[in-house]
Amino acid sequence: VSGDGQTVNLPVSEGWYAVADTYQDAEGVNQSGTVAIVATKVNNADKLAIKTPYEAGQTNIDKPGEFNAKNEDVPPTPVKEVKKGDASVNGKSVNIGDVLDFTVTGTVPSAAVGYSTYRYTITDTASKGLKVGEASAFKVTTEGSIAIDSSKYAVTVTPNSETGQTVTTIVFANAQEYAGQKIIVSYQATVTDGILDNLDKATNKAQAATDKGESGIGETTVYVGVLKFHKYGVDSDARGLAGATFNVYAGTTVPQKAGADDTSQALKFTATARNTAGSDVDGSYKYDAATGAIAVESGKNGDVVLKGLAAGDYTIK
Repeated sequence: VSGDGQTVNLPVSEGWYAVADTYQDAEGVNQSGTVAIVATKVNNADKLAIKTPYEAGQTNIDKPGEFNAKNEDVPPTPVKEVKKGDASVNGKSVNIGDVLDFTVTGTVPSAAVGYSTYRYTITDTASKGLKVGEASAFKVTTEGSIAIDSSKYAVTVTPNSETGQTVTTIVFANAQEYAGQKIIVSYQATVTDGILDNLDKATNKAQAATDKGESGIGETTVYVGVLKFHKYGVDSDARGLAGATFNVYAGTTVPQKAGADDTSQALKFTATARNTAGSDVDGSYKYDAATGAIAVESGKNGDVVLKGLAAGDYTIK
């Protein structure tokens, strides 16, 4: 029997019937839907009430002789967002050390309403270069920022020391009561110097899953930039002067205090350590606002390379 949003009447004898639903997914592949156990109408028993005996199939079937076929497609792809303060930085540059706000918005399939138990999972994978906060700091809400009781779900944060990735799972053992609703997961992550080993970018991917399959992948990406300059000398140093010291400031001017440069606002950097097999040499630094020093020094060829900075204007003095 085929139908598309239509009522189908089947002449059958009185009794119980198993109805198996099939449908085509987004790629046109035939999939098996949910099995329903349905009782026919019984003569002279118009007020007969029934209880579906097949707990693993469709529930909420309480009328004999009819039911609403609810095939279950894979869950929708979660929507990912990343902000620094109030501004979106998806696809944009940030600084090493910046604390970013991430949100994942998933939608529980409407078919969940027809189940007594409906498992729903969001898996969030942060690449090397992002340090994800503790599980206890995650916030899980529905639309309107209505907090979901933490007993309804479990958050597990698993860092991988070898790859630098962090995999976080948010598991609802039973999301039936949230059928058709959005689940919003919010958390923070800090940009680390590991981003320099990841082609100067950090990605964050989210995927939803139910027992019927996995969604597509929602993704965000942030980058860090590189600031390079060269110090020329005279005579034998005309091609490059080594050992020249500089301070670097964000913006187009040098901040002043009491008539002098306010070096307390100079950016801080730590020298990188790479051997000749790597790309870094002396004169190469990474941004390090926490433990770095304000002075950077040109390398033996006169070059200064500053990594881990957001795009923008900088003043060098």
